[in-house]
Amino acid sequence: MARKILIVDDNESNREELREILSENYEILEAENGQEALTIIKHYFRVISVILLDIDMPVMDGYELLKQLNNHPIFAQIPSIVVTDNTEEETEEQTLRMGADIFIRVPYNQNIIKYHVRNVIKMRESISVVNDLQRNNKINIFNYEIKNGTYWSPESLDMVILHSYAGGACIFEYCNGNIEVLRVNERYTKEIFGNDVDEDEARSLNIMDYMDQENKKEMLACIRQAIEMDKEASCELQLLTGDYEIICVRVTVKVISVLKNRYLFYSTVINASAQTEAVQKERSVAAQLRAIIQNVNGGISAATFGVGRTGYIYVNEQYYTMFGYTKEQFHEEAPNGLIDLIHLDDAEAVYRAADENIRTGKPTQIEYRVRKRDGTQMWVRSNSSACYMEGVEDPVHIAVSYDITKEKEEEL
Repeated sequence: MARKILIVDDNESNREELREILSENYEILEAENGQEALTIIKHYFRVISVILLDIDMPVMDGYELLKQLNNHPIFAQIPSIVVTDNTEEETEEQTLRMGADIFIRVPYNQNIIKYHVRNVIKMRESISVVNDLQRNNKINIFNYEIKNGTYWSPESLDMVILHSYAGGACIFEYCNGNIEVLRVNERYTKEIFGNDVDEDEARSLNIMDYMDQENKKEMLACIRQAIEMDKEASCELQLLTGDYEIICVRVTVKVISVLKNRYLFYSTVINASAQTEAVQKERSVAAQLRAIIQNVNGGISAATFGVGRTGYIYVNEQYYTMFGYTKEQFHEEAPNGLIDLIHLDDAEAVYRAADENIRTGKPTQIEYRVRKRDGTQMWVRSNSSACYMEGVEDPVHIAVSYDITKEKEEEL
């Protein structure tokens, strides 16, 4: 995948010139001012290799953009090159002081641009590799200390604990059914024990004391699974926090070392209360919706509809009873669904209405005759529309159908 470069300049010809120079080796993103650039960076910061920016721009100039980038811990890691025709002497010093990596004045040598871009990208990627090697080296040293020593040093655990992890994280020792927390991060402390407990105090508190018996069993079962399967295991738990609130958490544990019957675990704890509440609310709304649909005075169906077949996705009970069937009888005796029941003289009109739903995207109303299970004829009025649903290849026709036989008889 080509590296991405963001060019920020309100002058279209300037952007075009830089694009022509760099597009052979890079994918180019463009913005006309600093504000547009920030919007793009928020979406693509993980893949932008370097930013080329002008200084004099409307809405947000280059100085403000550099300030915004430099104040952001992640955006500040993206190299920036100032390319400008600004002739003020202090401009170069000011932009470099504000975090720009390179300053280039117009007019410039095209090869110089290419070399600077290549070099800053290479430098950034080299730094990233070195950082990764340092992290891996620390972990390897930590593993060596554990596997070759007779004890676990809590001080050395700081090499592994991820204090920048978005959720709660801890390292604990498990031995004969007992848990001893050795290291925690700040989020772990806040989410489980509340705002009045610091990290040192959190280590002395037993997380199991914040669980009822069922949740304790679940936690221990999760730990045993991780030991037996030699891979990470997860479980959903309810905890009574230090703020006396019940929270739902997702706990993931993984064995990182073993010393006789003692197991060293790395664990993450994510507060899933909002997600759990949202799921419960969604289920409640779905149940209410089902109750409403089942009690509507009419048949409701969602189906794919074509010549010679009807593929049902959803049907309420009234749909079946309207035609004199139970659900089981309908699907057994009318394997092609509604197609098997429609009067032959009305079939073409029904097909046309279905096609119109798809072609225009607008709802349609149609009246047609069907044969009920007892052999009698009934008139049906259907209001339908077509849409596409995830996981369904063909258009889905959603229809509300009513028995209008009496209405038709009165017209005669």
